[in-house]
Amino acid sequence: MKKRSGDPRKRQALKDAEQAIKSEEARRMALIISREKEIKAETLRLIELFEEQYPDSPGYHYDEQPYIMTISVIVMHRAGCELNDEPEKYDPAGQLDTLELLPAMRGEVDAFLIRNQLDKADSWSVFS
Repeated sequence: MKKRSGDPRKRQALKDAEQAIKSEEARRMALIISREKEIKAETLRLIELFEEQYPDSPGYHYDEQPYIMTISVIVMHRAGCELNDEPEKYDPAGQLDTLELLPAMRGEVDAFLIRNQLDKADSWSVFS
């Protein structure tokens, strides 16, 4: 039998830290899943609002899927910030940067967020 070297307290602390991380991830996922209906309702509301405010959007008429995905990402990001009680981390511009949208689509989505005051953490909530 191979003898383990090192401090057993350190090994136990590492195991405890790994377990805490797994528990926190599970807690966050359960929180989002428990509020899934509200998140879907808000996403649908914003998609309908976008369609209403931008009826002549050539990109949306050609293929609405990227727009739906983009708005869904923004809603999920906002919901995560709210559920984790970290509203200061809400950064829709950062989310849009990650998605690497075409400039025309990015412009429309940015304008939509600003027009409807969805660009700031203190002016919009998914769960209210």
